[in-house]
Amino acid sequence: WTSTEEYIPHRPTLTIGRADLTYVPSLDYREPAFADVRNSPGFAVKIKCNGHFSKIPEELGGHHEILTYGHSFEQLMPPAKYFQEHPEWYSLIRGKRFAKGHSDWQLCLTNSQMLAELTKNVLDAIRRNPQAYSIFVTQNDGYGQCQCDHCQAATKREGAGAGPLLEMINAVAEQVDKEFPGFLVETFAYAWTRKTPLHVRPRSNVQIRVCGLESDFAQPIDSDANASYRDDIRGWGEIARNVVVFHYVSGYGCFVQPHPTIFNIGPDIRFFTQNKVDGVYMDTDSTPIGDFVRLRAWVFAHMLWNPTRDSLKLAEEFARGYYGLAGPQVLSYLQLTHNAVKRSGMKLHYANADTSFFSLDEMNEATRLWDQAEAAVAGGRGGA
Repeated sequence: WTSTEEYIPHRPTLTIGRADLTYVPSLDYREPAFADVRNSPGFAVKIKCNGHFSKIPEELGGHHEILTYGHSFEQLMPPAKYFQEHPEWYSLIRGKRFAKGHSDWQLCLTNSQMLAELTKNVLDAIRRNPQAYSIFVTQNDGYGQCQCDHCQAATKREGAGAGPLLEMINAVAEQVDKEFPGFLVETFAYAWTRKTPLHVRPRSNVQIRVCGLESDFAQPIDSDANASYRDDIRGWGEIARNVVVFHYVSGYGCFVQPHPTIFNIGPDIRFFTQNKVDGVYMDTDSTPIGDFVRLRAWVFAHMLWNPTRDSLKLAEEFARGYYGLAGPQVLSYLQLTHNAVKRSGMKLHYANADTSFFSLDEMNEATRLWDQAEAAVAGGRGGA
């Protein structure tokens, strides 16, 4: 169930018949980034995760190690090193070059000298860690894209901010492929770069990580409420060989308050696999507390391994095994939270801090369920 709790059935005689089975998961890369999965490689292996943060050693199967992880423009082209002599390598915004504040600037994507230095730095990073799976060459968080004539022309020509970014990424990836064939260069389709470009296409060694920051997480991705995100995932799946999804599964406004997303995860993962997505990173807080983080880690991991499973039935299985006699009340509470947010019609933002979707009656019912759950296991009467 977790890195510290498990249940092993006891059978005096164990008979195993002939078994001849090969299973290839739909998703090559599977990372529900909860603390228990991040911090326990052994547990990550047991629930069949292989993400960057789990640090699974090779003798246990290894993991997807990603270089310069995160928003990496600042790592690869630090302004403290370059800006004074080369301000033209950074965003032109309202007539001035910017390279300050993590969210206030990007690179000038069409500057050839910047591209040469960036490529050099990328190759140097890979040479130090050639065993890695990929390297992030990714925009800074937020906006601040370059407004110079060349970048604006490329954006207009491609009908999307992803145009000049992808042209630059392709140029870097071409040089990487010469020295490290097959090594992936990964970039975000996020915020101002999420829309697919009209003409430029990712090279075969470029991986696109699509992020739906603006979505309504109370609704399935394959719904009109999330039409923009839905269409962008489909669009990247049609033009890119390697696509993964950066998916939010916790409420960043307050990690310990209810964030009802558990029962949407099944349809969402199936939507990803039906649209040529190769992997899913589930973004969440890395602390060991939160809205049912242990249940979520277990259920989400099993769904990533086999998207045909029923997330509700998986939640029932976990609740019986982990919460014991309190399992039915826990499930009723989870269903109550999901029904409440859908009844309210409120958009569930990734950073939601608003619990007004709960009525007084629903809050009272939640309290009754918790009282019943505590009574069910009073005196340690739990059990798997």
